[in-house]
Amino acid sequence: AFLGFVENILRLESFHSKELRENFVFKLIPMINPDGVSRGHYRQDSKGVNLNRFYNFPSKMEQPNVFHIRELAVYLANLNLFYF
Repeated sequence: AFLGFVENILRLESFHSKELRENFVFKLIPMINPDGVSRGHYRQDSKGVNLNRFYNFPSKMEQPNVFHIRELAVYLANLNLFYF
């Protein structure tokens, strides 16, 4: 799905893709858990912790990937630049 989105948004001949590129800045994060995925865990980090449980209050030390993504989202939301 991620690759399909990237390919679509970069399509030069697509009117809709052109409109989106002209009106939005996309912050794309392809994978936040490469160490867990390399071990076959798609929700869990390398310690076996389910990262989906920490989006509200992530620890900078224990869930650094989730922490920094949340910080970026909060920062952009405070600037009214975050849409979902």
